[in-house]
Amino acid sequence: MQIAILGAGEVGYHAAMMLSRDHDVTVIEKDSEKCERASQLDVRVVEGDGTSLQVLRDADVQNADIFLALSGVDEVNLLSCVIAKRLGALRTLARVEEVEHTGEIQRVLGIDRIVCPDLILVSEVSRTIAMPQAVSQEIFGGGKVRMIEVLID
Repeated sequence: MQIAILGAGEVGYHAAMMLSRDHDVTVIEKDSEKCERASQLDVRVVEGDGTSLQVLRDADVQNADIFLALSGVDEVNLLSCVIAKRLGALRTLARVEEVEHTGEIQRVLGIDRIVCPDLILVSEVSRTIAMPQAVSQEIFGGGKVRMIEVLID
């Protein structure tokens, strides 16, 4: 699978490290020190602004199976996903910090997935409170199906 990752901060770097084991990964980053660090991985590194059409083309985003926007700036992540999708990336995912950047904006911008770490944490906490004896829980079908693992003595 061809994966393009915008951002080589902690999240982007670790995503690139894990995904490059089984996939072809390109990392896009404008900070030269972060590019140098990412170049130690088995990935292709493109230095430049992830909202630049030319930089995204140079990174071959148009042939990406998935484009992951993992920089620390919500607006950069959202805009780069819109551009990547228009260039031809099959799927897009944007990481955002602001809860306001989730929900309807995903549909309006045509981004396949928007992930907000704070919302994931709140969801996990509420699942733990609702079923404290559960070892793990998974929700499927848009919240209609819940699978719960419990230990029985």
